[in-house]
Amino acid sequence: MEKEIQALDHRTDEATKFVLQSVVKRKRKFDTLTKKEKKLQGLLLLLAVGIMGYTWFSLQTLEQLTFQSVLTHMLERSIYFMFILMMGSLFFYLKYVHEKCEKAEKEFHELRCEIIQKAGEYWPQPTRWEARQAVFAMMMKKFDVNLYHEHK
Repeated sequence: MEKEIQALDHRTDEATKFVLQSVVKRKRKFDTLTKKEKKLQGLLLLLAVGIMGYTWFSLQTLEQLTFQSVLTHMLERSIYFMFILMMGSLFFYLKYVHEKCEKAEKEFHELRCEIIQKAGEYWPQPTRWEARQAVFAMMMKKFDVNLYHEHK
């Protein structure tokens, strides 16, 4: 458990600390998948630019630029098949990571909304309601988790 969450001593009970830790864990998972998705998008773009550049420079050696000569040129070299295979694999892996990222975002948002909706149960009105503000501010500052509003 995070030391900041453990340090909430009298402000929250153990069940609330566990829920706060769970939302931090899901936020980190979502952030990790988002970074991975961005890296894969950049790699796919770089690979596409590389293919176009290689094609452009390799076609400069042809005497005639007819459709048949270009097609023959591409089919004779196995590197084009490798490029297409790599791009296809990378695209489907990116799609898989994107779906995992959306699922992680949904789980994180649902748990975050649950905390916001059940704030009255986690911090009973007269006794600990003031501590709720300090917990929410700490979660926003340390973990970038907004517990004030349900909007994303």
